[in-house]
Amino acid sequence: MSVRLLAWGMAWTVPIVSTIAGIVLMANPTVSFWNADGTSQFLQATLDVWPAGLVLLGAGTLGLTGVALAAALKCDGPRGVLRPFTGRTSPPTTTADARTQDSDRIG
Repeated sequence: MSVRLLAWGMAWTVPIVSTIAGIVLMANPTVSFWNADGTSQFLQATLDVWPAGLVLLGAGTLGLTGVALAAALKCDGPRGVLRPFTGRTSPPTTTADARTQDSDRIG
């Protein structure tokens, strides 16, 4: 497996997992810990986890936005939209196409 493909997969996986964890923590805003003394149970502590959920939700959303922008900018090159993870080059252009491409350049 190539390092580039692994990095691309991780770049999508980490923000998606972060977003899902943020949604779960926002849906369940508190976590309760129960203690048993043999005959009965009583509430030992309650923790608020919604702030962590809010942070994870924001980080995941920003991460997904960043990866989507990077993917859009990487695939949209001077030769048009390129297929990701391929080493293929575009087919040779004709002379008329080359003149049209040269006239479209700025500067």
